[in-house]
Amino acid sequence: MGLLQWLADMSFVKEKEGLQLGSLDKRYREPKYDPHEGFDYERKPREQKTSFEEMQAAKIPYKHRDYCSHLYLDFEACRKRNFPAGWRCHHEKHALDMCKYDDHVLRMREFEREKRIEEKRARADMGQA
Repeated sequence: MGLLQWLADMSFVKEKEGLQLGSLDKRYREPKYDPHEGFDYERKPREQKTSFEEMQAAKIPYKHRDYCSHLYLDFEACRKRNFPAGWRCHHEKHALDMCKYDDHVLRMREFEREKRIEEKRARADMGQA
């Protein structure tokens, strides 16, 4: 079996199983702890503005299937509209880049929050032992 055949089979499996965002990318996993732990207020859950079916229909590459996929669609539409003058889409590109940056910062903050919770629990366990 050649590489192209294997890739074709894998894409069929992914489409057939209907994998969601969290299962496609290790970056988007479920939190280990309660998302509200350590906060005084109720945190609003993140919403995916583009559904999985819309991303499949638009043939968005897997690396762009994230919380910024709606901006990726806008950027690609602008690039097609303004071809060959892609520089006219700098506002859409900037919005996409800012969304990806904010997403990265949010994921790092969540990672640090979980790390602090683990350290706090480890200290509490050491105090009890």
